[in-house]
Amino acid sequence: MSEIQGLTPIGRIVSGRPMVHAQGSYNGVLRTKTDGTPKIESFIGVAIPKSDPATMPIIQSIDQIKAANGHAANPAFATKYDDGDDPKFAGKEGYAGCYILKFSSGYPIPYRQNDANYTPIDPVVGQDPQNPPVQPVKRGDYVKVAFTCAFNNNQQNAGVFLNPVRVLFMQPGEPIISGPSDNELFGAAGTHVMAGAPAAGVSTPAATPAAMPPAGGSPAPVATPGAAPAAGNQDFLNPVANATPAATPAPAATPVVAPAGAPTNPTAVVSAPNAGVDMDAFLHPDIKAQGHTYASLSAQFSVEVMKQQGWLLDQAVV
Repeated sequence: MSEIQGLTPIGRIVSGRPMVHAQGSYNGVLRTKTDGTPKIESFIGVAIPKSDPATMPIIQSIDQIKAANGHAANPAFATKYDDGDDPKFAGKEGYAGCYILKFSSGYPIPYRQNDANYTPIDPVVGQDPQNPPVQPVKRGDYVKVAFTCAFNNNQQNAGVFLNPVRVLFMQPGEPIISGPSDNELFGAAGTHVMAGAPAAGVSTPAATPAAMPPAGGSPAPVATPGAAPAAGNQDFLNPVANATPAATPAPAATPVVAPAGAPTNPTAVVSAPNAGVDMDAFLHPDIKAQGHTYASLSAQFSVEVMKQQGWLLDQAVV
């Protein structure tokens, strides 16, 4: 037996560069011809299930070519197939339970759609060889391959040519990405953290912002000492009296406490207003509506706090 023709069962592309016709490489070294020129080729590895009845006749035919040419006992004979259950392939996606047929050609491999006309699938041509475009057929997709297999007539490097005649695209599959897996790259990432970084899953609490005025420009209300103020007539001063001890400040829509560090029982530390300036004119209208005056506020709070809370407008000059 010198040559066979065949059609694989449905298999999965698990290696190679589908739809790419370019200089090949082996173990990171670009392949060249005997004359030193680049070896341009197409290559795909297709995993066909051992459980499919059509698989073993293909493997047996390749072995028959090997024996018929005097290499039955030659372990170096290039059969162009691998046993996916060999321990050296452990962990490689799509290999287990399959034989891997390694198809190569010095010409672009024709791809076809699985439709009534077997419509050709054209590769996408890119301009940057270092960043080739994404092709319509990728590693991980399912295909059938029409092929020929023949002895290479090279007794020094004996093997077979396993040439793809056409590839029939059956259906897309989960992409197979070469290189280390995510678990290999990041599996131990959670075991080391930078000094001072929070532990995984623990968020760093953000500082509570100062109370912001609600829509319309009114300053955010805070509670008045004594009984809780009636809705719609909130007092803006002395929030501590109404706050529940150790309670978290409520959302902006409800009465909130003044910023941390704001004096609640201080003696006012403010300079006297410029002579002739009516400081009450710079109070927020809602503050004045509650009967507060600049004098009453300045007796308890500094100018900075009053401005921060929106009680005293920024235009005030003191």
